[in-house]
Amino acid sequence: MAEWRFDIEAPEACGICKNKLTDRCIQCAADNIDRSNCEVGWGQCRHAYHVHCIDPWVAKKINCPVDQKQWVLVRKDKL
Repeated sequence: MAEWRFDIEAPEACGICKNKLTDRCIQCAADNIDRSNCEVGWGQCRHAYHVHCIDPWVAKKINCPVDQKQWVLVRKDKL
């Protein structure tokens, strides 16, 4: 039996909307949009957010909401 994991700590909730990262973001939930349209974005700083939450944030500010390092997207995952 083998076990593997990404070298990124997996937070339970989006740091912006506070919904679980395994659930839809608040925008998709409010608009009653299917989960398949929602993605999680992982930053170089190892923080994760719903893409629908972090994209508007980065449009106004270039830093990660948690650690204030410049936000650099390194990976997107479907829910």
